[in-house]
Amino acid sequence: MKALRIRNVPKPPPAHETHESIRNQTSQFLQQGGRITVVPSGFSGIPRMQGPQQRTGKKLLL
Repeated sequence: MKALRIRNVPKPPPAHETHESIRNQTSQFLQQGGRITVVPSGFSGIPRMQGPQQRTGKKLLL
């Protein structure tokens, strides 16, 4: 059970991507027949908080 107590696991370095590589991936994706769908405005991936959490909701969002 000692393995569970190990802390300070090294974090992987953040991925560095240039605009070029992202653009290339996008064009590749489109050439393969992929479709980019537009998400309707007003929708975010974070569901609205309900109940007493609403007051502090903005502080909790990371």
